[in-house]
Amino acid sequence: MKLPVYVFSSQTRADEWISAAAPILRSVERAREMLTRLCGFSSWEVFTLAIGRIKASEYDEEVGEKILLQRQKWYVLILTRYYDLDNDAARHFISSMSPSMKGVFLCPFEVSDDNYINYNIDSTFSDNYQGLDIDQLIGSISQHWSSDPRRLQSSFTISGLTWVHTWEKVLTKLGWLVRRCEEEDGEEYDNYFPDIGQPSLSTYEGPTNNPVPIYLCSAVRTPGELRHPPTLLFMKACVGDLIMNWPDTRYCIIFWGYPQRATFNRIPYCCLGVLYDAQLNRWKDLFFNEDCNSFGRLLELNESVTDIISGQPKLADVAFKMSTSVAHEFCPSPVGAKESDIHLEILQIKKGWERVRAVYGAGGHSNVYLGW
Repeated sequence: MKLPVYVFSSQTRADEWISAAAPILRSVERAREMLTRLCGFSSWEVFTLAIGRIKASEYDEEVGEKILLQRQKWYVLILTRYYDLDNDAARHFISSMSPSMKGVFLCPFEVSDDNYINYNIDSTFSDNYQGLDIDQLIGSISQHWSSDPRRLQSSFTISGLTWVHTWEKVLTKLGWLVRRCEEEDGEEYDNYFPDIGQPSLSTYEGPTNNPVPIYLCSAVRTPGELRHPPTLLFMKACVGDLIMNWPDTRYCIIFWGYPQRATFNRIPYCCLGVLYDAQLNRWKDLFFNEDCNSFGRLLELNESVTDIISGQPKLADVAFKMSTSVAHEFCPSPVGAKESDIHLEILQIKKGWERVRAVYGAGGHSNVYLGW
């Protein structure tokens, strides 16, 4: 049967469902997984990302009988396939816990030590369940935003080229141990183009030797920026992949499309990306210099940073050597090109930060805006 995707009107409304379902499932996480499946999404991250970005679905009370019946069949299918409910119990549960209903969510089952909803043996997300994924969500967002060209353009910002080989060269040159990602069928990396929310490279955490996935984004997020829809979309997709496919991994990294630089209290800094800490559920801007010769060292130097404006001398990018070096690596130039033929172009952004790129050809240092 066709999967009926349901988008909540607000995160608050979704949290009300979670609160009502969590006791009988004995876990907020299990309640989130159940709601994600009932609403037709591939992960909780994609589910939450859709709220406010795709038009909210109509309530059961507002749709025709055909759509209502389709929803109810889907809910019963999910509850009987993935949880220990028979058809009658599933319908009883949905009678007051339908995600698409308009009223107050009330769990119809009495909660006790001996009475709870359990998983079936194959209840984890798997190939048996294919919900709305991140690429389909981006398509839906683009369609929803099509009346506003600026928002439509932003939905494609994260889909540009990411120069995977260059990032591999940059990190290897610093001293990092990195490996290339491959398709599940073993296809060589030269023919592998990761989707949004799929890593391009991975490194290692250090003493634990746990892998750290590295995602590459063509967009750029200014350090400290809280609201930037394209990169927020990308960041949530990466968290979804980390949770689903890297369960023993605490960290992941996103590198942006261009290096950024700034000077605070006479100390120059270079920002190349962000770090996600799954244990703390927190994102952190990543500042680099040539002393960041491994992921462990990068983590050590950045852990002490609470506010880069207050200063962290150990992360100083002296003479902007790091940001300039990375920009030069990303500059397409002919073999044998002289260093003097490559010049920097600087985009003044906000909060004192500048975006840096190197350009081959005649000219000198310039401060310009080129739409990048």
